[in-house]
Amino acid sequence: MSERAITVVGVIGAGQMGRGIAQVAATSGYEVRLADATIELAQAGKSTIEKQLARLVEKGKLTASESEAVGGRIAPVAGAGDFGDVDLAIEAATENLEGKLRLFATFDAALPPHAIFASNTSSISVTKLGLNHPMGPLELADLIGLDTVLAIADVLHRELGDSKYRAPARLRNLVAAGWLGKKTGHGFYRYDASGAKLA
Repeated sequence: MSERAITVVGVIGAGQMGRGIAQVAATSGYEVRLADATIELAQAGKSTIEKQLARLVEKGKLTASESEAVGGRIAPVAGAGDFGDVDLAIEAATENLEGKLRLFATFDAALPPHAIFASNTSSISVTKLGLNHPMGPLELADLIGLDTVLAIADVLHRELGDSKYRAPARLRNLVAAGWLGKKTGHGFYRYDASGAKLA
């Protein structure tokens, strides 16, 4: 995988988990492609995100212009054909192994060669998915940005109420220290000025 900045995030699945990931990614400044089985489901997912953003405006946690900007960064798409410019794809759809394998085959073929493809599976071992991981989960977190990873964990924990999404203290400590991963040269790992991981 070539070293490239992540600017476009693709989320496969516009259900509760996928919506949470898409909202956090867009709030963090990434352009988001939100896909589901149909364009209508993807559009419904964005609509639900916009309602959540409106609630945050009502609570004073976002301004109306911030909410509009976040919503503007989320584009519902018809499917894999719209993932040609995606740098990071996150599958958050079915927990059915055959379904996941079909999704991975379809979307992997549509992604550019530099793209990272991740799964948000909670019940299927990623080894069963037959993925060729160029990096482990902590290095991937450093690449995405630990502040973004923490924000995603916080939204998932708050929205789903499941303690398995509670961010670990180590992650919170790294973010509080300003060690956000590759972009700051230090996260779970240390990186040189060119972004190469130090031994």
